[in-house]
Amino acid sequence: MSVKEWTELSKQNEKLAIRKTFESYYPRLANISMRYGKDDQQAEAMIHYGFYHFISRLRKQISGSSIDDLLGTEFIRECVRFVKELRKEYFVSYTVHVRQDTQDDQTAISDVDHEKLQSIDRRVLIQILRQLPPAQRLVFNLHIIEGFDLRQTADLMDSSPEAVKLNLEHARRSFQTLLAGASSQFK
Repeated sequence: MSVKEWTELSKQNEKLAIRKTFESYYPRLANISMRYGKDDQQAEAMIHYGFYHFISRLRKQISGSSIDDLLGTEFIRECVRFVKELRKEYFVSYTVHVRQDTQDDQTAISDVDHEKLQSIDRRVLIQILRQLPPAQRLVFNLHIIEGFDLRQTADLMDSSPEAVKLNLEHARRSFQTLLAGASSQFK
């Protein structure tokens, strides 16, 4: 559905348009929020928070772009905002300067590649991600899973690329350790 089609439907019956949109996209939103949240309750709250803000933005959109495209990026941004606004968790954003590496950003995370991620059971992946500290969970999701580059990740997190890179290294190491532990549990 395009933004224009949604706008027309919402003029006729806004509540119905919102309900249909929510029902259509709930599985996708749940999948994203489960990776960003530390538990099921937080993930569910994140869905509602993110969807509410998405609908607010959608009401202001005029273009004919696809809701799919708009929802993906906007919902992820709202997940990041949600985690950053939590008062229950301490959101750590390192402000140290990291030396510039000559290696490509992708080689810094070569231990965790997309093929390996796709081979991991979804429940195990979510369990591991939920054990990471908030900043590392955000960086891992944004950079490794969603594919944002370091600059985009830093912008979304209101952080420096150096801090993102440091959090990414910590997240990568933690992920590897937790994955090894999870793998040994299932043997």
